[in-house]
Amino acid sequence: MKTILFSSLLLFCFVSCNQKQEETISATEYNNQIIGEQTKIMNSMLTFIDAIQTSDKVKIDETRKNITSSCELSLTYLKKMEVFDKNFKFRDAAIKLITFYKEISEKEYFEMQQILEKGMNIVQADIEKMDEIDKTVGEKETQLDAEFQNAQQEFAKKYNVTIVDNEMQKKIDKL
Repeated sequence: MKTILFSSLLLFCFVSCNQKQEETISATEYNNQIIGEQTKIMNSMLTFIDAIQTSDKVKIDETRKNITSSCELSLTYLKKMEVFDKNFKFRDAAIKLITFYKEISEKEYFEMQQILEKGMNIVQADIEKMDEIDKTVGEKETQLDAEFQNAQQEFAKKYNVTIVDNEMQKKIDKL
């Protein structure tokens, strides 16, 4: 009897240990992971904005490049993330938004950086170019951010996730 019980216990442990362990997370955790990645990017962008105000060329360049590298890390993380309940929309909206941030850090923010490096030699055309860049980026960002927020709202509604106000978003909205 002891042998049968021991053998059964051993077999149970062997089967249990060899079964694939699926990590499941709650909808709230899934939401928080995506928002966490977005928050990292927003922090990088706020640091860049602060650097611009210092007129420190090295700091501006470093913080702009930090946006790019932060976006690359977040995109890698998000693309490897499992979708929640076959729901791609929220994750994919985050990927689309962060891809946009990566692209502007490489192109538009770089253009702005080049203009700012002119220092006292900035002319009216440079100012107009920066305004044009700012307007274009703002329009694209508004659209992508709305898509992202709508996807998050749909996700939250479907899975009963409570969304709390993001203090960082309030900071960004004031800029």
